[in-house]
Amino acid sequence: MKTLFKLAATAITCLCLSQNAYAASGYTAQSHVALEVVGISDANGNQYDVFDLPTGLSIGTEDYKDAYYSTTGEFSFADGIANTLVDTGLVIVDAQVIGDTDAIQPFAQAYSDAIAEASMIFSNQSSQTYFIEMALEYEFSGEAIIGNPADESANVVAYIDVAGLSYVPDLLSVDTESEGLDSFESPLTSVAFSFSLDAGQEEEIYTDILVSGESSSVSAVPLPASIFLMGPAIFGLFVRRKLS
Repeated sequence: MKTLFKLAATAITCLCLSQNAYAASGYTAQSHVALEVVGISDANGNQYDVFDLPTGLSIGTEDYKDAYYSTTGEFSFADGIANTLVDTGLVIVDAQVIGDTDAIQPFAQAYSDAIAEASMIFSNQSSQTYFIEMALEYEFSGEAIIGNPADESANVVAYIDVAGLSYVPDLLSVDTESEGLDSFESPLTSVAFSFSLDAGQEEEIYTDILVSGESSSVSAVPLPASIFLMGPAIFGLFVRRKLS
């Protein structure tokens, strides 16, 4: 009977302690790309810039951005930014996501994704060749955060693609992912490149960025209050049996 009494007390204690099982996870990621025209020249050595383009050469831009986020946990956020400053020959593309779950409820989830795209379009309607010098700048990072791998999951993804459609080769290609407690990071990096544009030719240099994140946390389901009201009855039952 002593054994039964101890088992009953242990069971009631475990029921009480099971109310405090919470879980939390999260993620963060960001990417940045900038394209800039730094110099223009012709075959005769004449120098130009974006404020004084040679006759027949034009530069245009296009951009697109979108963001989506949802959560049943603490919060989530996403933002995609594409700035195309054609007058200064500069394109800036940024995207970021962040999210966090805190499963004080049975299940919590956060999801975010951000897309940002921009392109710079060069058109040579003159009768001569132009040489265009450019600079590419980029950085990206991401981190998945979990406290308990048994009850939580998190992952982040960063995708970057920078290339020309006709004459400029692939400049940057990033496709990386982090899960669990992993992270990735690339510091701010600058790359110089150039290309030529013959008479009648057109070139489009595009930048695509996608970052996304997802996390989930599972918490122990709280037991109904009626179970705790049963505790004294269970205790009394074993005491009565012990006395008999």
